[in-house]
Amino acid sequence: MNKNSVKQILLFIAFGCPILIYGIYEIFFGVDSRAKTYFQNANLNFSGKVSHTKKISHGAGYICLDLDSTTMKHYNPSDTLSKYFCIIDNNKAILVIDGVSTFEIGDVFVIKNDSSFHYDKKKNILKWKSKLILVDWIDSPKSLDMCN
Repeated sequence: MNKNSVKQILLFIAFGCPILIYGIYEIFFGVDSRAKTYFQNANLNFSGKVSHTKKISHGAGYICLDLDSTTMKHYNPSDTLSKYFCIIDNNKAILVIDGVSTFEIGDVFVIKNDSSFHYDKKKNILKWKSKLILVDWIDSPKSLDMCN
């Protein structure tokens, strides 16, 4: 092994490994700082049954909820934000979510600030989704039209 090869290996160990470890940590445990700020500011708390789903791209799409409870009767940030998580109006909500195919009609979805819970009625289990993200690769909905 020549001197340059040893230098390259040492540089990778010194700089590459920590960056790689940090990246893996962020993927599995990190929260997108933009999403974290969004959910803290929005103060969203609601629960409801899934009434409709629509997959759009790369596992992401829309789910519609008939709300059982909510802290907001109306929430539509489409005039002020280009990317947002949901619209709420008259006990209905449409959400932009990753992993839309895991939801079925009748499942229950609960949002408490920046955490979510998903009750899968078929498997009779409660799933915990520890982080919510703002999905960049599909457009945020402008209205609840898809849910009607």
